[in-house]
Amino acid sequence: ISSAQIGSLTATQVAALGSTGVAGLSTSQIDGLTATLMAAIATTGVALLTTTQILSLNGTQASAFTSAQVAAMSSTQIDSLVTLL
Repeated sequence: ISSAQIGSLTATQVAALGSTGVAGLSTSQIDGLTATLMAAIATTGVALLTTTQILSLNGTQASAFTSAQVAAMSSTQIDSLVTLL
């Protein structure tokens, strides 16, 4: 799936990717996620994001995480996220 195709998904579709689906996204695919779609990622999916995936986000994407999503992150993930904000 290209980043353009990812960007055309709905929030419901992104939520349906599940944790393993989100964990399998490449950095170029993650680039296609809008802020709205970022907020739709299930907390279980967020918990599986690698630091490489997190560091590939832009500031708008990084700031779109909800408090529940951030709460599901590890300290290493949060450290990576903070560098983007």
